[in-house]
Amino acid sequence: MPTKTLTKEETLPASALRSLSQKSLLEMVNAFDKLGVIVNNNLSIAMLSWEKYEQLVDNIQELQSKIDELESLYEDIQLAKEYKEDVERVEKGQSESRTFKSIDEIFDLLEKNE
Repeated sequence: MPTKTLTKEETLPASALRSLSQKSLLEMVNAFDKLGVIVNNNLSIAMLSWEKYEQLVDNIQELQSKIDELESLYEDIQLAKEYKEDVERVEKGQSESRTFKSIDEIFDLLEKNE
């Protein structure tokens, strides 16, 4: 797995790309997992082999899927905590059932409970 740090051997000045053969560049990337390209005295570009890049993308997608799953689980837990007492009342047969003939009856009941 690539890291954020680079050794001197893992860096390359951008000007060297003009004279470096494709084979040499590929060998360097494969030897070091990653290469940092220095442009105007700043580390500006990271190069990875395509295989490493695909692994990173797969890892990101897998982690995003886990995050989505955990968010869904968290929402379920929050809902369970919020409605726990209501569910327990229904399971014990202690809930009330009402029928209304109009919407006005519902609003009247809500006003009484305020």
